[in-house]
This record gives sequence, structure tokens and C-alpha cells, in this order.
Amino acid sequence: MAKKNKQELKTYFKAGKRPTESQFGDLIDSYAHLDEFSEYSTFVEFPANYQIGDYIEFLDFAPSSASAGGFYEISLAYTRGNIACGATHIAAVSHSNPDIWRECGTVNKNNYIDSEPNYNFTVDVNGRKCRLRIRAIHTYGVADQVLKVFIKIRSINKNDGWAAIDNRGNSSTSAPLQPMTNEWSLLVGNLASKESAKIALKVNRDGNVGIGTATPETKLNVVHENSNNQNATVAKFTTIGATGGSNILSLSYHNKANLELNSGFSGLGRRYGDYFDFNIENDNSYDPNFGSINFVTSQNIKMTVKPNGNVGIGTVNPLSKLDVRGTIYAGNGDGTQGNNAMAIRYEDGSVNNWGSLRSSAETYMSFGVKADPNAGLKWLSTTSSFPRFNTAVVTGSEGIKFLSSGFQQTGLDLPVSMNELMRISPNGNVGIGTETPQQKLDVQGAIMSQISSNEGGAIYLDNKTKTAPGTANRWAIYNMTGQYSNSLQFWNYFSDGGGGARLVLSDAGNMALHGKLEAKDVLITATPTADHVFAADYKLREIAELEKFISEKSHLPEIPSAKEMTDSGLSVGDFQIKLLQKIEELTLYMISMKKEIDAKPN
Repeated sequence: MAKKNKQELKTYFKAGKRPTESQFGDLIDSYAHLDEFSEYSTFVEFPANYQIGDYIEFLDFAPSSASAGGFYEISLAYTRGNIACGATHIAAVSHSNPDIWRECGTVNKNNYIDSEPNYNFTVDVNGRKCRLRIRAIHTYGVADQVLKVFIKIRSINKNDGWAAIDNRGNSSTSAPLQPMTNEWSLLVGNLASKESAKIALKVNRDGNVGIGTATPETKLNVVHENSNNQNATVAKFTTIGATGGSNILSLSYHNKANLELNSGFSGLGRRYGDYFDFNIENDNSYDPNFGSINFVTSQNIKMTVKPNGNVGIGTVNPLSKLDVRGTIYAGNGDGTQGNNAMAIRYEDGSVNNWGSLRSSAETYMSFGVKADPNAGLKWLSTTSSFPRFNTAVVTGSEGIKFLSSGFQQTGLDLPVSMNELMRISPNGNVGIGTETPQQKLDVQGAIMSQISSNEGGAIYLDNKTKTAPGTANRWAIYNMTGQYSNSLQFWNYFSDGGGGARLVLSDAGNMALHGKLEAKDVLITATPTADHVFAADYKLREIAELEKFISEKSHLPEIPSAKEMTDSGLSVGDFQIKLLQKIEELTLYMISMKKEIDAKPN
């Protein structure tokens, strides 16, 4: 009997041929020692002062068929001086493997001398070349001593094609080769009943991990089998410890976004806010102009928080700290019905239209009080601790009404009677002190205008249709002082820039008119009058004396000359009395002349 390989044994059993007794003996002897053909032993030596990355390709294997490719069990041990270590690994290869070297395991550290988990060697396999090698990734022991590695390989599926080689070189890299499977499942259930088994964890060939599902659709797919319409916690992330900073769920893709829950206890790791706060963070460190936090429904951004802090509702480009494109409702109703209903409506899609405040019902905007819908103009007090004025604004079909109460102390939430102070009617008329304004401004009461300047308070009356030359399109009334003197003055202004004071009333009662005065009648009161001319002791000038005065002065006595009138003007009241005096004197002259004429004989 003799040991034969498989090819030799096949020749014993050809069609039409019967094995001999000796051949049967060979068959029995060969199968009795079959494991010897599937095992291979050898050793390799690394020279003194070998370097990291040095490798030795020590074995070719030649599977006779695809079924013989399979798995290889590789055991090895090494010694160098007074150190030694060993390990066993599995290598899996097939005819479809690429021409690359993969790690099928490492020779572990020597626990007696290694303080860190560093390794000495990797065992690498090349599935395309069907070749094994050993590669140094660390150097231990005495550097000037050789390192001898003993190797034993067993083909798990009875491969017997071995060929020793000795190819040496240096390579700094290799690809990890880990145990692989098409998919992996973890089932849990009642050990006494296989029908109760349920999938707990599933990993498929795409690297998707499923918890509670056998068909994970994403890298992590968690499914909770809910029943009885109960609320369910699908996933939970918890930090254990009585103290700490914050618990962070982080997402990274070029930048980093975090969901962060602050601890309710002391801790140094809390980054934002206070105890128990929940933070949403978009940590964009690349470009401060990007990295918004968006709230999306129906595949559209409905609300956004920009990196500069602007918040947009209905817009992705907010122009201010709060930018709302749409309608804002506030109050007890829906914005169009009932009391306390207010709506800020956006007019159209243009950012230049700012919208309006509207309501089809009475809308109450309260300052210091709350509206009572059943008490007319009675409102509810918001404080009872001290007296106060209560004010409110009402908008509705009658326009905008401004209300106020007297200065009084009222119990909390008790009615407060309100009086209307001002109204803006729907036609645009403004009434102060009246509920029915007849003009653009209708004031029932006094108006005060004041300013701290020499011009003082003023009233301006404009008429832009007066554009002809020499016409004033603005008149103004000033209460002036300083260089203008203490007076009430009427000024006019022309479109070409001209104008000035036209009427001045001094605080003493004097009036200056810069222009002509036309009147149908003027009443002048002055004292004393000229009646003293008719007194018995009045000394009337002689005619000769009067003639001489006129000849010399060219004006009547006690009457200003023409030059004096031009230079200094004259008092109309005084002048009228002087004229009356001269008329009375003329009357006396005529009476005297009449007596002289009557006294002469015919």
C-alpha cells in the first residue's frame, strides 16, 4: 500500500476498469492520511536590524477548483532573543479576488513586555495570486538578532497544492481583511419556541443597520412595532451621571450640526444657555454667510433662522430681526371676528408693500387696560394698587378712536369708564374734542404751538397752486422775540424765495402794516379831543399872525411839515384831532368875519 494523491486515485476507477487489490490498499492508505495533504509547515527568518514594512512572501497555494479556494487556517509563532508570541488566523480567498494584499490578521503583542496594543506582524493574503506573506509592522527584541517565525497552514476544505517561495521586499501599506458575510441577523425570542423569534438587529451587505427591521433602508433604520395606539419612544440617547455638561447628538457633513440638551446639574461641558436648555446648533465654521436653521413642511422652507440672527417666516431672505411675509393674527378670535381680534395683513408679494392692520370687527389695542366686550366704552382695570390714567385705542367702522379715563384708582378687573379724546374718521378727517370732525383737522378747544427759538411757535398756511410771479404760496404766523422784537407777526413767502413781514402786532398793542390799508370805515378813539378851541379862554391867533406863520413855515401851526411826515410818519389819531382843531379854528374865523361884515354900514 502507498499514499496517492487524488489525481492518481482517479486513474484506478476509470470506466470499464476494475481496481486491483493493491490499488484498493492505496485508496485506504491515502484516505487514512488525507489531512497530511491539506497541511503545510515552514518557517521564515527576518534578518537582524530588519525594518518596519519588510515582508516575506513564503507560500503559493494552487486550489484545484473553485470549491478548493475556500478558507485557510494559519498558525504561527516567533522568537527573538528572550521574547516569543503566537497567533492563529483565518484567510478566505476565491478565484474572483482582486490582485491586492489584504490583512487576514495580526500577531498580537507580547503581554509580558508590551505596554501598549502594538503588534509585530500582519499575515497577508493575495487572493488573485493565491499567495501568503508575513509583514513586519513593529520591531521588538534585540535589534542585532534575527527573528524566526514558525508557520503552520491547514486548508479547511482539503486543498493540497503547496509551493514554497521566498520573495522579499518592503511595503508600508496593506488593506484590512475582516471576516465577511452577505448579511447578519440577530434574533431574540422565547428559547422554548422558535416561532416567537423576532429580528432585533440586522446588517445587510450595503452596510445598512436595522434595529427592529429585517430590511434596513438607511445606514441606521430603527422601527418600533407599536400596538394599542400607545405613545412610543423609538430611540433614546442618555448620558449617565449626576453631574455633567450637555448631551449632544451631532451630524457632520463639511460642517457640523448639533442637537444639545443641557444638564440640569453642575458641569463644565455646557456650552450655551442655562440648565435644562435644549439647543439647536448649526456650527458652520467655513463661511459665516451660510448655515441657516430651516423649518420645512411640504418640501418648502416655512421658517428660517439666518446666521446673522434674522428670523424669516414666509421668506428665506429675512431683512430684519423678524421678517414675516403673510398675515399675523392675535387675540381671542380668528383675526376678523369678535373682540380682542387683530390682524396684520401683508398686501401682496412685494417686499416694498408693508401691509396693514385690519379687522372687520371692533379691534381693541389696549394700553394699561383690557377691553370689556359687553360694557360699551367701559374697560377693565389692570391694577388696583394706585391711581392712574387708563388709555386705549379702538379701531372699527367709525374709524380710530382714542380713549382715556380720569385719574382714579379702580379695583382689578373692574369696569373703567372711558371718554373719547380724539378720532380719525374713515374719510380721513381728524377730530380733537369732537366725534364728528368736519374738516381734515377739527379742534373743539384751544390749540397751542410752541418752540424754544426767537421765531417761536408758528402756524403755516400753504397753497401750492399759487405759482404766478409776485404771489405768496405760503403765509406764516409767528410769536416772535429777540431780533424780531416781542410781537405777533404775519409773514408771507414767494416761490422765488422772496417775502417777509407784512403785519406786526407788538406786545404793547402797536401795529405795523407793511403795505396799503383799505377800509370802508375806520373807528379811532383818542383823548383829548379838539373841543377846547370853543372854550372862552382859548386864544385864537390873529389873522396877520397866522398869515406870517404860513408865509414863513409853509404849513399850518401845530401841523407837521411834509418833511416831518415823510421822515417820521404821523399818528392818525393825533392828526385827526389836529385837523379838527384847525376846522374849529376856521369856524371861529368865519364867525368873526361874519360879525365884522354885519357891523359895517351898507
